[in-house]
Parts: sequence; C-alpha cells; structure tokens
Amino acid sequence: MKILLVDDHAIVRDGVRRLLQTSMTADIIEATGGQQALQIVQDSQPDLVLLDLNLDGMGGLEFIQRAMKLDSPVRIVVLSMHSEPAYVTQALKAGAVGYVSKAAPPEEVIAAAEAALAGKRYIERDLRTKLGPTNEADPLDKLTLRELEILRLLGRGESLTSIAELLGIAYKTVANTCTQMKHKLGLERTADLIRVALGGETVTKK
Repeated sequence: MKILLVDDHAIVRDGVRRLLQTSMTADIIEATGGQQALQIVQDSQPDLVLLDLNLDGMGGLEFIQRAMKLDSPVRIVVLSMHSEPAYVTQALKAGAVGYVSKAAPPEEVIAAAEAALAGKRYIERDLRTKLGPTNEADPLDKLTLRELEILRLLGRGESLTSIAELLGIAYKTVANTCTQMKHKLGLERTADLIRVALGGETVTKK
C-alpha cells in the first residue's frame, strides 16, 4: 500500500508520517507541491493522498480536479487548516473522499485514511456539524474553485501580482476575479476580501 503526503511543511509531513506508521503498514511518499504530487500520482499510483490545500503554484483544489481526470483517479483526503464549510464542500465536489482539519484529534486522521482506503467517505465530526442545513446558504459557497484558491492566497498575505505568478495566470485575471468575488459577497474593497480570507470579516447571507 502506498500513501502520498502532500504538504509544504516538513514538520507536518513528519508528524503525519509518524501517526500513520503507528496504525498501518504503508510505503509513504512525500511531496511539497501540487505539480510534484500530480507527477507522483501518475508515476507511482498511490492508494491514497493526504493533501493540504495551502500549496504554492498548483493549489490543493486544483490538484484534486486534475487528479480526478487521470485514467486511474486516486482517493484523496484533505488535511487542511481551513475548516470553513465552503472549502469542505468544494473539495468534496472536486472529488475528495474525505476532509479533516489540522485541528482535529489524531484518531480522526487515521479514521479518514482507513475509510478512504475502504472506499468510504469521511468528514471530521466537527465539520459534519458545520455542514448541516443551517450552512446551506454559506455565502462562500457562491465562489468557484479558482475564486477560493485566490481567496486562500490573499489570506496568506500574497499580493495580486504574486498570486498571478503562483497560479500561472495573468494579473488582470486575478484582479477581475477579485472584483467578481467582491460582487458575489457584497464587499467593496480587496481589504474586505482579505479579512474574509482570514476569518475576521462576516459576510452577510443573502
């Protein structure tokens, strides 16, 4: 059995590797970015990918989309700092079979990995509560995968120019996407978008 860990922080990869090794026997491969991970998936065909969403270049959501288009789609469990319902929903729509936040207890990570390997979907218990009926109108659900990627990078402190470089798209495309997001979320300034990305701005449900 092969498991691919995708995270740009070595200390996180080391911790998850040690956790997995206490509960299962697997050949664990590591990648620091989406493009590298996609190549490993194509070459090594791992049974499972544990994926962070915060990656340079090809972000986690884009990686999921591309991985699902391969001849042999891989099972993907997201392990992310993002616990907002919109990210969970979009990751699952893109093709992930599991989602666990980095704040979850270690046993949830193991449970998600085991469920995915068994062909089952797994969402962290606390996140399942957030995904209940009262969150169906979450304003961030209006955003596309690309918009969520740009919002994620804004929250990381990246400028519009650096976002364009990281995603390999034109500056104008990033600026226009930010304008579209502000319109969708009823915001006026890019600074408001950044506060939303950081969780410090409340978006009114419409």
